Amino acid sequence: MIKIRREYTAVITAALFMVLTGCNLDSLMKADKQSEKILAPTSADVSPNMDFNKIGSVAVFPLFPGSGVIGPGLQSYEDPKYAESVVQALSAELTAKQSQWKIRSPGDVLNMINKKSLGRGYKNLQADYNTSSGQLATFTAETQRFLKSLASAMKVDAFIFGNYQVATGSALVKTILGPQKQNVTRSRVNVALFYAKEKAIWWRATSDIQGASS
Repeated sequence: MIKIRREYTAVITAALFMVLTGCNLDSLMKADKQSEKILAPTSADVSPNMDFNKIGSVAVFPLFPGSGVIGPGLQSYEDPKYAESVVQALSAELTAKQSQWKIRSPGDVLNMINKKSLGRGYKNLQADYNTSSGQLATFTAETQRFLKSLASAMKVDAFIFGNYQVATGSALVKTILGPQKQNVTRSRVNVALFYAKEKAIWWRATSDIQGASS
């Protein structure tokens, strides 16, 4: 298995946090000659109804393993340690810089799911998110009941959840000598902010990064 470089976690976390706080991602874009770069589509989709002042507490889910192919010639695999490092770093950024929010950890989320026997709803959320790209309209009624029940049990206003994909293989990369095949590792993280009181996705973001395999 290819080890994901620490820089990947740092860059992708910074990208997601900057989108969440409304900052410009351009400062994170690296030139092609660099070993890592943010790839399109690094994007954000923000609801016009979003109001961070309505949020006092947020629970952060573990990242789900994503599905599908993220690049030609690349073989996907699961890397739980990478997913954990991204979500822990994002939680730490939120705790440090969104001081008006009380942040509940992924461990808190899993403990409450176990305590309230909500495991089935958790699995449904993963399936719905992976097949809908975070589009709330396609979440099943059971998934929405799960989110409502969990928000009530945890006494939180919102959730942050999403998925990740990691893949490695040989891909065409732009170089100063023109396109060349190189061994690369690519990672993509999709995250959504769900405001429980209005049962609405207020914010979605995708951050995509690729670099030479170590």
